Amino acid sequence: FIEEGVVGNRKPVNDHNQSRLGRLKENLLSSVDVAVGAMEDYDSRDVVLLHHNDTDGLSSAAVLLSAFAECGYATESYSLEKPYPQVLEKIFQSQGRIIVFSDFAGKIAPLIAKLNRKRNLVLIIDHHPAEESGDEWVLVLDGMLFGLKGDLDISASATAYLFAGALLEYHGLEGSSLSHLGVLGAVGDGFLLDGSLTGVNRDLLTEALSLGLMRVEESEQGERYFITISGREYPALELCGILDTLGGVGYYENGPEMGIDLCLKGMDERVREYAESLREKQESLFSEEIGRLRKQINRTEHIQWFDVEDRFQPMGVKMIGVFCTIIKDMDFVDKEKYIA
Repeated sequence: FIEEGVVGNRKPVNDHNQSRLGRLKENLLSSVDVAVGAMEDYDSRDVVLLHHNDTDGLSSAAVLLSAFAECGYATESYSLEKPYPQVLEKIFQSQGRIIVFSDFAGKIAPLIAKLNRKRNLVLIIDHHPAEESGDEWVLVLDGMLFGLKGDLDISASATAYLFAGALLEYHGLEGSSLSHLGVLGAVGDGFLLDGSLTGVNRDLLTEALSLGLMRVEESEQGERYFITISGREYPALELCGILDTLGGVGYYENGPEMGIDLCLKGMDERVREYAESLREKQESLFSEEIGRLRKQINRTEHIQWFDVEDRFQPMGVKMIGVFCTIIKDMDFVDKEKYIA
């Protein structure tokens, strides 16, 4: 059942905290309205969307692409692991476009303002630590700037959903059918308190539950979430694992594009088999590299390092970090030295 502040058997949050979260969310929504107004007043209807390649980035991209299409915007989208300087320089050679960042770039808003030089309208939709741009042409929509916790209360996909909802409402359209995708990023990033979603993420969960787009089961570890896409239900955590695999391991083989398609249309057997083949490839490549490092790893006074060259293709750079996490406690790694 669903009541205010209650989902399933979970107790309502403290009234004071709920009121505080409500005020912070309203402050963010005010900035969202400003951004929507700026976008609608802008002369161009051409959008460049740059988004992260994990579950939060892919689900937020899916939300935004769907809303932009419904509102008549022509959108090019690109998945990035990080907002690399070379990419930013190339992007900001353009003029008279709407450039949207999702799930990154909040912290470098002042740099983006310098690169942009008021030539484009820029929207940054993020949940990581952020800074104000100091420029009316670079608008930052990040809950952390409004007192929300970017590692608990709100994800990039939830922020994207708030923006998409406001944009669709401006056009007289309904956006609640995207609420489940707004929740998915928080599940993927593990934004749980005592095993349950909280804050704005929980508000969106409540909305998705009311529409039959999500379902919750109680367990000893906390809540288990299920998401419905195109009439088919999936365990949300399993879906997040597949999205992370597509975006990370399949980064150079159109994996992110397949992930966005999965968010909007659901998963067919072809995508499931491809994701499984990527997992097997990751396991094989990691195993081979561990074998090499057992024989030889470079060491200096304070660090130990290795170079995978092109052996991790088609995986993205993020998978280097995943690999380092896996090997950090292995017996051939010096616990007193950094891994690089």
